[in-house]
Amino acid sequence: MPLSRTAALILASVSVTASAALTAGTAIAAPAHAKPVHAKPVHAKPVPKKPVKKPVKGAHFSAQGLIVSATPNSGTVTVLAHTLHDGSRVKRNQLLTVKLAGKHGRAQGLPAHTSVAAAAAGGMTIGDSITLAGTSTGVGTGESFTATTAVEHAAPAHVFLGTVLALNGNILTVAKAAEASDDPNENSDGSDSFTVDIGSATVTLDGATGALAPGQSVAVLGEGDSDTVLASSVFAFSTVPTVLGGEVSTVTGTAVTLTSDDTSSTVELAGVPLYLNGNPSATPGQLTTDAHLLILGSTDPGGAFTPTLAFAFNNADTHPVGDNTDD
Repeated sequence: MPLSRTAALILASVSVTASAALTAGTAIAAPAHAKPVHAKPVHAKPVPKKPVKKPVKGAHFSAQGLIVSATPNSGTVTVLAHTLHDGSRVKRNQLLTVKLAGKHGRAQGLPAHTSVAAAAAGGMTIGDSITLAGTSTGVGTGESFTATTAVEHAAPAHVFLGTVLALNGNILTVAKAAEASDDPNENSDGSDSFTVDIGSATVTLDGATGALAPGQSVAVLGEGDSDTVLASSVFAFSTVPTVLGGEVSTVTGTAVTLTSDDTSSTVELAGVPLYLNGNPSATPGQLTTDAHLLILGSTDPGGAFTPTLAFAFNNADTHPVGDNTDD
């Protein structure tokens, strides 16, 4: 259908306007695009590890215990320490090797050694008590100890009674018996066991060569400091022995009378192994009235006591453990 004059004019006007706009370079806006948003990755913070406590290099240490071994001219000593203060830590019943440096003083009144070599060559007594102080370096098995001071004291022989709890290498753990040992300095701070080094000890079971095992009753002969003991002999029993103890009041031939708490007992010791101050092969005739006597044996149903082993001490200690280079 032919357009009317008016419609034709309007269509022509629109075409001219659009053409003019394009000719004049009027920009036609492009559609807007949103900028991409990139989320920042979230990384969880690592949980901090708990710091491992390590002894500070050159930390101060002090230890007290028994001399287990001393190597001549090397300036080292191995100690079974009942107490070890290492920096801020306190350890009990530790076996440690210590290098000696500086002066080495001795409580027996011997002159102070002025060098490491002199300290070792001068002779440290196996079984004596020793107090050490100096510095420690390293950690764990790599930790080393250097003592700048060391004081040694005589540790007389004693016998310690108890029951085997555990055996780890040369270290024996013994639960204390109801009867205290004859050591007047036995620790009474509530500890109920001994730590015993048996590296140099002879061991018997019911009077014959045997092996130690938990549950056995034992009499440990050696030198002690607090609740650590260096043993020369360990006498084990498969049944709990009867124990008689007291002071020797009279000796008639091989019969010995001992008194304890106003109670006296006379025991025939003929043929009974007798250790005097830790040394074997003693005889009843060597006992004096100031000696402390401890007799182990068995009691039959009728109450008769049969002795099997005896220990006597009269304060004349001769160090039963190891070789003693300065006695």
